[in-house]
Amino acid sequence: MSYGALDIFQRLRQEDVHWILASSELKTISVGSVLVREDDPSDRIFFIADGLFEVYVFAGHRIKVGQLGPGEVIGEISWLDRKPVSASVQALETSAVLVLSTALLERKLTEDAGFATRFLRALATLIAERLRRTTSEVRRSEWAAAPRPAGATAGDSGGVLQ
Repeated sequence: MSYGALDIFQRLRQEDVHWILASSELKTISVGSVLVREDDPSDRIFFIADGLFEVYVFAGHRIKVGQLGPGEVIGEISWLDRKPVSASVQALETSAVLVLSTALLERKLTEDAGFATRFLRALATLIAERLRRTTSEVRRSEWAAAPRPAGATAGDSGGVLQ
């Protein structure tokens, strides 16, 4: 398993990566196990090293929100806004995650301003990329489901100037 493939690690200095690896615990997550559950409090951040997870919410029934794989981070939103977990995450296959205590992370951020700047920027970039990907997926699925005039294409803006 190559931890260098973790997206956030590619945005950090080598010493930052070493600290995260030394401060985290590698856990194997079996198929079907729920890593985090919607509305539960969280005190950990998970870095997916290997495997695949489904993200879902309940609104009267289970709604798939997305999938996460190697390089993705789980639990960062709850840590950032100090609110309960916003979605459940379940392993679709046997997976490996690095588990980092948010209390330990908070201590490191307080003690090391350089690390704090790099870590938070890397995390913000990953969150922005995830939001862009989700927005793009919603746009594609909505476009595919919407009735269109004959001859319309995926790039058609529906007459709206952009």
